[in-house]
Formats: sequence, C-alpha cells, structure tokens
Amino acid sequence: FPSHDTGVFYLVERWYKDFKTYQGCNRANTAEEGARWLVKEGYATDPTYAEKLIGVMQEQGKKSKPKAPASDRFTPDKPFSYKVTKHITYGELALHAPERRFTSQNQCNTALRLCEYLETVREHFGGKALIITSAYRPPAINNAVGGARNSEHLYNTPETGAVDFWIKDVDIYKVQEYCDRTWPYSVGYGAPRGFVHLGMRQGKPRVRWDY
Repeated sequence: FPSHDTGVFYLVERWYKDFKTYQGCNRANTAEEGARWLVKEGYATDPTYAEKLIGVMQEQGKKSKPKAPASDRFTPDKPFSYKVTKHITYGELALHAPERRFTSQNQCNTALRLCEYLETVREHFGGKALIITSAYRPPAINNAVGGARNSEHLYNTPETGAVDFWIKDVDIYKVQEYCDRTWPYSVGYGAPRGFVHLGMRQGKPRVRWDY
C-alpha cells in the first residue's frame, strides 16, 4: 500500500465488514470496544492484545495532524485557485469550467479522498506532473460526452466520485498497474485511451473494467 491510511481503509472496508466471524468487532461503537471484541471472539490469542492495541491507537492519536479550520475546508464555493491537496487545485478538478463546480459538501469530501490518493501516485512516479482530464460531470455534461447513465463522474451519492488522469512522461500502463494494485475501490482500464479512471461508489466495492 502507498500509505498507512490506504492499508487501514482496505482492511476495514474489505475484511472486517465482510468477515462474518467477528460480528462483535463489526458492531463496536468505539475503537477500544472493537479491540476488546477481537480478543473475546478469538482473533487474538494474547490476553493482553486489547490493551496493547488500545495503547498504540492512543499514541497514534496524539501524533495525528490537527484538522484544518472549518474556514479552510474544501467547499463548493472555494475559488479555483484553492489547493485541495498540495499539488491539485479545485480548478484542475473542474477543468476550470464554472459549470463543473461541485454543488454539495459530499462531493467535495469524495474529491478530497481521491486527490489524497492521487498525491501518493504522483509521489510514487517521482513527483511528475499529474494531469486531470475529467472529474465531476453534471448530468448535462455527462450526457453530452456519452458518459454512462450511472457514471461515478456524476458524484451523485455520498462516497461516489471519479477522476480520469495521466502523468506526464510516465508510461500510462505503469500508472494503471500501480493503481490497480494499490487502490481498493474502482479502477477503469483506460490506458489504451491514454488515461486511468480512479473512482469509488457507495459501499466502496472493488470494481475493475475495460473501456
């Protein structure tokens, strides 16, 4: 995995939620309660496992970055110059077209998650320029370009969204292979057309397809 966060997301979304044996852990209301259920339900054989895990979580919590002030949060009304992440601006996501502005906070939240992963892709390939060719497409634009009726580019439900991109001077097939290996949600194999589709949808299933 390209980062600790990506590994944790994959574990939580693709294993704990689906693995029926650990029902107590799945229903835990707090991280501490979940740690204790792992011992009760037999995942951990060390009787002190829960306390050790809780200690690690608490220590990592102290090191967590403080959240950005609400005034600096990515919202639909931000200017196109606003940096969603270190190297990606709102304008790049909207292709600098006013009609491609996001209209809800859910859309911005999803776009932020995608951009955070794109930063890891960019870093993996030496920090070369990452070019976004499509992100949010309102229904009229999606219809005009021949997009699928239920395209992830519509950002029409929480945790649903997509970005098509390529990286300058990097073999697009290598970029696609890296995303296929490290992104746990949607990847469209658009390399023959010069881009990689990176997305997610409700329930965050692992989905792969050819264009």
